[in-house]
Amino acid sequence: MDRSESLIREVTAYIDAHYNQPVKGDDLARHFGVSVSYLSHEFTRITGRSIYDYVLYRRIELAREMIHTDISLQEIAVRCGFRDYSNFLRVFRKSTGSSPSEFRRKLRPFGSGLRDA
Repeated sequence: MDRSESLIREVTAYIDAHYNQPVKGDDLARHFGVSVSYLSHEFTRITGRSIYDYVLYRRIELAREMIHTDISLQEIAVRCGFRDYSNFLRVFRKSTGSSPSEFRRKLRPFGSGLRDA
């Protein structure tokens, strides 16, 4: 594993641990002691996603896991680091093709008692 791959592995681990907080490329670059352009280029080259897209991807993956619980969708949005529910709804729909409530309805049996919002 070369230096870039090692760095990106550390950056993705950092994002995975801090997904519910604001995560910006310039903050990451400063934290890891590299330039923003270097980090952005290498991150995209190695992961196939921009830093921003990776953060959204991780947040949505975690939201999809939480939707299996009885946590409200509003609370899931907050726990996954979204500023507000409408932003969560837009990103979730773009990523999965359905709204969080539609996604939850597809997962649960009729009358399971899980809340939609």
